[in-house]
Amino acid sequence: MRELLAIWEESVRVTHLFLDESNIAGLRRPVTAALQETPHLFIIRNDDRTTGFMGVEGDMLAMLFLHPSVRGKGFGGRMLRYAIENLGVRRVDVNEQNPAARAFYEHFGFTVRARSEMDDLGNPWPILHLTRQVLETERLRLCEMSRADFPAIAAMLQDPEVMYAWERTLSTTEVNAWIERNLARYRRHGYGYWLAFERGTGEPIGQIGLIPEEIDGIFHLGIGWMLRRNQWKKGYASEAAKASLTYAFRVLRAGRVIADIRPGNTASIRLAERLGMIHCGEYNKTVDGKIMPHRLYYLRTPLVTVTDYDPHWPEQFELLRKHLRPLLEKFNCRLEHVGSTVVPGLAAKPVIDADCILSDGSQWPAVRGALERFGFFHRGDGGLKGREMFTETLALPFRHNFYVCLPESLHLANHLKLRDYLRETPEAVHHYGALKRRLAERFPDDVDSYCAGKSGLLAEFLQAAGMPLSAVEKISRLNRAAGTTGTSLSGPVSDS
Repeated sequence: MRELLAIWEESVRVTHLFLDESNIAGLRRPVTAALQETPHLFIIRNDDRTTGFMGVEGDMLAMLFLHPSVRGKGFGGRMLRYAIENLGVRRVDVNEQNPAARAFYEHFGFTVRARSEMDDLGNPWPILHLTRQVLETERLRLCEMSRADFPAIAAMLQDPEVMYAWERTLSTTEVNAWIERNLARYRRHGYGYWLAFERGTGEPIGQIGLIPEEIDGIFHLGIGWMLRRNQWKKGYASEAAKASLTYAFRVLRAGRVIADIRPGNTASIRLAERLGMIHCGEYNKTVDGKIMPHRLYYLRTPLVTVTDYDPHWPEQFELLRKHLRPLLEKFNCRLEHVGSTVVPGLAAKPVIDADCILSDGSQWPAVRGALERFGFFHRGDGGLKGREMFTETLALPFRHNFYVCLPESLHLANHLKLRDYLRETPEAVHHYGALKRRLAERFPDDVDSYCAGKSGLLAEFLQAAGMPLSAVEKISRLNRAAGTTGTSLSGPVSDS
């Protein structure tokens, strides 16, 4: 203990310049007591000698001190990362007169949430209370919650109007379990519900964030939001949800994000639709032993990512075929793997394209209705007659574009001719892959420009494949028209 106390003294003489020797002497006894009482004390040893220590109490970093001889060598950063990633540390207090400490913790994602005029011993040295921050918007800060946030979280989870979709409020024990569950999510996944604070006042206004979801055994990244009743109708949920989605796509590199919402929660349904999320069915979710119907929504990443050919893509297509086999057999339909993911060696967006080809156009109404039982919902033809677009199904863990095509559809002929030509022409595969990489780099978040940039080369390929010039020109005109209305999900072949 004497060794640790000596390190503390040498450290504060360098970092706490507002303390004089009498102040340091007066703090020896309470610091010694704190060292003895800290539940988790970690010792830093370097070259067989103790050079620092760290204390953790719950989700609070109670102390972190280094001997001046090892400052600036990365020991503090490594200890703090360990505390965050393995011990669940989310909070730390620093003296306001120690700006270097504040800068250190802010570098690791902490932000000032509150300020006290005096320290815990009643000394006139202001204390800054910091919490891990994840996101910042125009009006809000989104921070990882901590156990100290119980009052703010309980104010939501124990309000019957806020919890009306749950059909009950949570007990004190359940609120604590909610907090612990999110702390575990931070450690395991790096995300969870985040506590949102109004930037100007520091007032907690709600919980918004990303949460792991499992539906019928398939893992999904979900988004959720819950606001205190006095913060409704101020646009906070929309503002924070947009920032959370941006984080999901740009930081976590998620391919899609889902939301499950109670059918009677019209405010959340309207918000999901304003965010651009697509309704893709319903399912029964068991909550605390009770079955509760939920509507499902999803949103795809807006980012254009082109990757090397993945030999698992044909396997994913076969999973799609297996999922649809009862329907294919019942209606005698054919399922074709099209787009770039079917061509060996071709770089592509990791999205499976599939055409379900009707044997008879009169089957269309019955097939459209039957597809809903498999999780596919009709979205129109996007201005391209004979090729009907559908949502993804959340019964499959990978992204996919699914179309139903009439056998005489010009766009089906386009898909198949281009696929077969690329399979047989290695030089074309090389040129096409290189073009897609350049376009993805140029238009990283503009899929329409990415698709438009491919059109000229694809038209050349279709002519080389034997498609009449008049048909190629018609395809190009139709795709340009569909693109200008904002309804086309693809270029001449697909967006992959």
